Amino acid sequence: MQDQPLLRLPHELARRNFKSVQRVIEREKEYILPALKEAANASLSGTQGPDETLASLDTMISRMQGLKRKIESLQEEEKRIQTQSRKRIQHLEDLYKIPSLVDVKYDEWSRIRLNRLLVDHMLRSGFSESAKELARDKGIEDLVDLNVFVQCQRIAESLRRGETKEALQWCAENKVALKKSQVR
Repeated sequence: MQDQPLLRLPHELARRNFKSVQRVIEREKEYILPALKEAANASLSGTQGPDETLASLDTMISRMQGLKRKIESLQEEEKRIQTQSRKRIQHLEDLYKIPSLVDVKYDEWSRIRLNRLLVDHMLRSGFSESAKELARDKGIEDLVDLNVFVQCQRIAESLRRGETKEALQWCAENKVALKKSQVR
């Protein structure tokens, strides 16, 4: 199916977002659980006074509040990805609901697809501002991958300037996927 990439990227973004949540929770769990156990044992054994116990509990509460903020941010990202996926699936479902290629609805669907392809071509050609404007004008922002192309262009530009920081950061973030695809 030619429109399969339409759904591939949101799935990959959702997977990456889930892995981020997992990493954040694991990292905090590795700190919080031992600290909680240590504070409880120290408090029960009397080796730690009430002020020290309260201070360690305050530190844990502060870290948990930071965790909550991070997870809320990642949850918003997840909602955005799900909305984007829902709209892309709906776009494809609209095609399958059209009984004939001579139907007016097919013309409308084809115009949307053409605009998607135009935006994609503009992005690949480096015309990101024009692509953003067309996507915004046609209301198809959720059907195209503006942010991904802008990020790729930003990394490419930094490499042209001889800077590798952004490219290396991207490679680190996508290390697992790169290993799976045998790209080194």
